[in-house]
Amino acid sequence: MLRRFSLLLCLLAALLRPERLVAQTAAFFLKVEGSWTGRGSLAGQAMTTTTLWRLAAGKSQALMLTALTPPGQQAPIFEGMLRMPTGTAAVGDWHDGRNGNHTVTRAVLTPDSMVTHWTGAGGESGRSHYRLVSTDSLEILDYIQPPGAATYRLFGQYGLRRDPAAAKADRSQ
Repeated sequence: MLRRFSLLLCLLAALLRPERLVAQTAAFFLKVEGSWTGRGSLAGQAMTTTTLWRLAAGKSQALMLTALTPPGQQAPIFEGMLRMPTGTAAVGDWHDGRNGNHTVTRAVLTPDSMVTHWTGAGGESGRSHYRLVSTDSLEILDYIQPPGAATYRLFGQYGLRRDPAAAKADRSQ
């Protein structure tokens, strides 16, 4: 029993090492790096979404910018930015044009997905799931847990395709 517990502790320590987080963050962001566009819904309202993913500052910081625009409108009704240091235990923050700043309290990454857990100033919390379905297809699911609620509810979902013109321009730089 003690041997299993020791093995479990060693495995956990290996999984939580900062350099592993750096590698996982970099691996996911390298796969999704570039511009993406797609459609989906925010609280039941149809939206067009664009995202831009980048590793910046010598791969020490991962950035994701997003904008949501209802059909027929030019200006987005929502804009946000995720910033995640890749080399520290601090997971990052989310700046959003409607509800202010949120703290990303935890991120779970694999080479093909990222799940962020966040909290806002008003006591709400949420999860955002980003999953690379294929090389050129990305799925985003957003969940919210209002203050005092026991469960999360889906409030946004989007299917995006890699922007081929941006991907070609990114490769030429």
